[in-house]
Amino acid sequence: MEKLSSDEYKIVLAFFEKALEDEPEQYSYWYDIGFCKGRLGQWDDAAKALEKAAESQPSDPTILALLGHAYIKIKRYDDAVNVLQQALKIRPKSRTLFYKLASAHFGKSERRHGKIHTPGTSHNS
Repeated sequence: MEKLSSDEYKIVLAFFEKALEDEPEQYSYWYDIGFCKGRLGQWDDAAKALEKAAESQPSDPTILALLGHAYIKIKRYDDAVNVLQQALKIRPKSRTLFYKLASAHFGKSERRHGKIHTPGTSHNS
């Protein structure tokens, strides 16, 4: 499947935002909005939308996984760990969830030790 362009994600996002106005009880629109906002790099907004999706569907590991990823992106590592552990209780053999959980723990460790990794830099410096 081919990845959409930013402009295409903006169009899709506008569609889901309008759909949510028309059908506010549809939690799945919150997930779709969060997904699109994440693809656009708007991780704070993505997390907010995904939190609403998770409120409606707290045992959906797909929502929890993307919410955990959003939390990692905005450096809310404790929240990421909590959400991803919740998702692993539902889907205990998911390698993707274990990887995301490890990333969250790594981020917590780096923050605690004052080492924030910037892409393109060495961990050994």
